[in-house]
Amino acid sequence: IESVKDDIEYLHGKYSKSTASFKDSKQRMLYFVYDSYHISPQDWRRLFCEDGDLYVKKECPGLFVGLWLGKDGGEQLTNGCFDGSYTYFSSVRFSYGSTLENWAKMSAYMHKNNMLFIPSVGPGYNDTRIRPWNNHNTKSRENGDYYNRMWEAAVAHSNGYISITSYNEWGEGTQIEPARGNKIGYVDYSPNLPNYYLELTKQWKHSLNTKSRQCNEDKD
Repeated sequence: IESVKDDIEYLHGKYSKSTASFKDSKQRMLYFVYDSYHISPQDWRRLFCEDGDLYVKKECPGLFVGLWLGKDGGEQLTNGCFDGSYTYFSSVRFSYGSTLENWAKMSAYMHKNNMLFIPSVGPGYNDTRIRPWNNHNTKSRENGDYYNRMWEAAVAHSNGYISITSYNEWGEGTQIEPARGNKIGYVDYSPNLPNYYLELTKQWKHSLNTKSRQCNEDKD
C-alpha cells in the first residue's frame, strides 16, 4: 500500500495543475482504482481514512473510486474509506457490478453512505482474439442498441458521473472511437458512419446533463 501512496503523490504532483486532468468543483482529481479488491479494506483505510498512518487526501486532494466487483463490493469500499465505486466491465452480467438489474440497489447503497456511484457503459464486448476461451462473455453491439440500454440504465442510477469502457480498446471490442473498414476479426460500425458511437455518446451526455440540472433544481 506504501507504493500506492507513492503513485498518488507522483500523479498529484505532475497532473493536479494540468487543465487536461479532470477535477471536481473542489479541485480534487478523480482516480479510478482498478482491481481495488485485491488490497484489503484495512490497508486502504491507512491511505484514505483521516486516522490512517498513510493518509494521503490532505496532501493530495482527490476522489478515489474503487471497482465494485462482487455483491459485497460496496461494503468493502465503504470500509476502505473510498469516495465511490465504478463498475468497469462492459460485458453485462460478467460480474455482480456489471449486472444492470443491480444498479438501483448499488446506487442506493452508495447514496446512503454519501459516496459516488459511477456506472460504466460500453458498446458491446468481444475479446476472443486475445482470449479465445471467453466467447461466453461476448456481447453483440446490436447496431447501437446494446450501448443505448447501458446508457439508459446508467443515467437512471448515476449521481452525475458515468464512465465509458472504452474509447479505443480494440482487443476487447469495446472501442467507440471513429472507425472505418473491417480488419480481419474486428467488427466495424457498418451500416453507420465512423463516428456513430461518439454521436450516441453526445446524445446520452445531454440526457445526463439534463437529469443533473433537474436534480439540482429539486434540491433548491
